[in-house]
Amino acid sequence: MTLRKGRILSIVAVAIAITVPAGADEVGLDFNADALRAGYTFEREERGMEFDASWLHHSDNGDVGALGFHLGGLAGTSKHPVEAGVGAKFFLIDGETESGVAVGLGGHLRYRFSRLNRLRLDGHLYYAPSALAFSDVNDYLDMGVSAAYLVHERAAVYVGARLVRVDFENTPSIDLDDGLHLGLRLNF
Repeated sequence: MTLRKGRILSIVAVAIAITVPAGADEVGLDFNADALRAGYTFEREERGMEFDASWLHHSDNGDVGALGFHLGGLAGTSKHPVEAGVGAKFFLIDGETESGVAVGLGGHLRYRFSRLNRLRLDGHLYYAPSALAFSDVNDYLDMGVSAAYLVHERAAVYVGARLVRVDFENTPSIDLDDGLHLGLRLNF
């Protein structure tokens, strides 16, 4: 049984719509020659909670919708402002021939240089082993790094590298996306 792309998009759209009334924090869009990723993040700083929803489309390899929940906040000092978040993401994967669901555990790190305060480094890693992968999915990996330049206090452009790999039951590992991308983040 394969998940339809429209179904994935509908689930991600509903998740975004549910969080919008609470207030937006960050909207991001990045792309390369073959892939496009759109994301929305809502943060409740007073509780250290972060919710996100995203959709990744690759023109040849399929789509991934994701919903995430993290706990986190400042993990460094004022001299070394590191933010960290630990949590889980629920992935709906629709490959070209197979599909499934995975629950990835992991987190993200963000570092903003104190002297070069317009420059920020980001990284994330989520992994779903076979025990947390269902339907046609055996395991799932999503990791990436990026360097952003704040062109405005609420807008940044960035360049990054990402690897999204899924191992299906009947197909060898497929890289749903790999390589460099350019992006834009807007904060509200």
